[in-house]
This record gives sequence, C-alpha cells and structure tokens, in this order.
Amino acid sequence: MSNLLLRDTHRWLGLIAGVQLLLWTVSGLYFTLIPIETIRGNHLLVDQPDPALLLNTNLISPSDLVQQHEGLASLTINDIRLTQRLDRLVYVAEDAAFDGQTGESLAPLSKEEAIHIVRARTRLEPISAMKLEETAPDHEFRGGPLPVWQVQTDVENARFYVEPVSGRIRAVRTDAWRWFDFLWSLHIMDYETRDNFNHLLIQFLSVLGSAYCVEWPSVICHYRNSQANEDSFKELNTPVTSHGYLVESMIQQAHVLAFANDGIDWNSSGSHRATPSLSATSRD
Repeated sequence: MSNLLLRDTHRWLGLIAGVQLLLWTVSGLYFTLIPIETIRGNHLLVDQPDPALLLNTNLISPSDLVQQHEGLASLTINDIRLTQRLDRLVYVAEDAAFDGQTGESLAPLSKEEAIHIVRARTRLEPISAMKLEETAPDHEFRGGPLPVWQVQTDVENARFYVEPVSGRIRAVRTDAWRWFDFLWSLHIMDYETRDNFNHLLIQFLSVLGSAYCVEWPSVICHYRNSQANEDSFKELNTPVTSHGYLVESMIQQAHVLAFANDGIDWNSSGSHRATPSLSATSRD
C-alpha cells in the first residue's frame, strides 16, 4: 500500500471519527440541557386522584372477582390491580377490566372515552384520536402494548397514548421527545429500533475515536517542532542579510572618509602634512 493511500485513508478515518465525536457531544449536550421530565411530557399531566381517596364506595374483593369470573381462576392476587378509569374504580386483570363495585366486565374504551381521559388528565383540548393496532419498528410508540388510543393535541404537538382497557396514559410524545429520540439514535448509532448499543459499528467508532484522541498530542508536538525548526532556519538566514547590509554600510563610510581626507598628504613614515588648497595659492 502506497504512502499516498495510507495518508488518504488516515484522513478519511479521522473525518469519520471526528463527525461521530461531534454527534456524541451535541447529543449529550441536549440530554443534559433538557430535563427528563420534560422529555417524558410529565409537565403536561395533572395529578390524578389516588384510588385510595375514592374508597368510600363498596368494592368487591379480588377473591370474589375471581369466583365471579372463571377465566381468572389461574390468577393470583398480585395479578389483579385496582385503578381509576374515568369516574369509576376498576379492577384490571390481564387484558380485561371489571367494575370495582359490581365485578361486571367492562368493554374497552371508546374513542370519546379516550379523548375524555386526555382532557381530564391534561386540561388540554384534543383535536383528533385514532386507534393503533400495530406500529412500525421506528414508531414513537414502538414496543408499547397494542392496541392503544393515540390522542393528538396542538400543544407542543403532543400525542397521548391511552391504554383501552385500564384507561392509563402509557406514554406522552412531544417534539422535545422526538428530538431526544432522533439524537439518541445518532448517539448509540442504532437508526431503526434505537435501543441497541452493543453492536460492531459503535464499538469500531469508539475505538477509532479513542485512537485519534490519543494521537492528537503527538500531532500537536510535531506541529510545534516544525514551527520551531522553521523559526531556527529564519534566524540562521538573518545574519547573512545583516552582514551584507553591514558591508555596504562600511563601503559608504569609507567613501565619506576618503572625501574628508582629500586634503591630507600621507608620507612613508606615517606622518602627514597639509597640502595647501587652491584658494590659499591663489591668494599668494
């Protein structure tokens, strides 16, 4: 492999590593600047009354509920939970909901009921709602339980995902979350499912970026040495120019001295005598 090819390969690898290092820095900065509660959309939700505050009603026991519905016989007490759905308390077991007072089986939420839940839990006015039966791998509700009601609002372009059985808001997706999701995909370099950071691509770029970070000090030292050598070369050339200027100055001074001593006659013994000028002779 020629030196030119090696040099070009080194430059391209350095560019790729530099771009990824920049993306890691920018995405990490976003993660630290935006609070996670804002990312999750919790600031849009209002507190919901705790079911314990509504226990002035006569609830059937979970054991009575199991006896009333044979399909629940295989469940334990830990598999049944009490929650609030709209204005009533319900038992949720597996994929079914039951009235907390009568034990009656309840139908899944309708579109209007899902909108009502979002309006009550957010104080926002929904503008549309649709039921999702399936989602793409890169969907913003990927991995969540389906089916689910997707309720759209016009505040922060927020979407609320409501579980049709329990009426629970499973997720809130805003523009802040979508930016987070996009930058997260760049950060872990998983551009589809956005949940895998144990792959060869990120491992290779991590090693490559680390290598270039270690290499940079030697590059800086090499650059400084080159600058020092260049300055030394300039200093070595400076006396030559100064010497030439000095010689020229000495020649000019010699001409001045010769002109000034034009009236002095030097003898062989080193003494001198003044030669009368033309003006003095003319006076005689």
